[in-house]
Amino acid sequence: MKKKRLFPMGISEAFKQVLAFIALILVIFAMCFCAAIISSCSSQNVHAASQEELIFELKCKLENQKKLTRAYENVLHEVWLDKPSYVEDALSESDAFCNLNEIMGETDVFQIRNAEDSARYYYRWYHEDE
Repeated sequence: MKKKRLFPMGISEAFKQVLAFIALILVIFAMCFCAAIISSCSSQNVHAASQEELIFELKCKLENQKKLTRAYENVLHEVWLDKPSYVEDALSESDAFCNLNEIMGETDVFQIRNAEDSARYYYRWYHEDE
């Protein structure tokens, strides 16, 4: 029985080497393509994780800024209760106070929060000079 050849006339060694080289190039290209796909998938996961970390960090900073703002508002509220005439007659006329008040917007800094605040405010208002 005779062997069936793919090419009946036969193939030269040089042609076989060229075919082997082309096959090798295709295999290398396929491996590089697969590596690029895997790399991009993993880098997207890393990128998503870094974005989540950034979002968490920004949320923490925002929360700290809110706490800091509230603390400043409470200090200003205490000054207002202890020296109401100074805040309302002198401080409220300054540019710095106007800028701060504009930034703060609607807050309860200069509002009576409870009965103790009310008593303290009116007592200080009428007895500040003493």
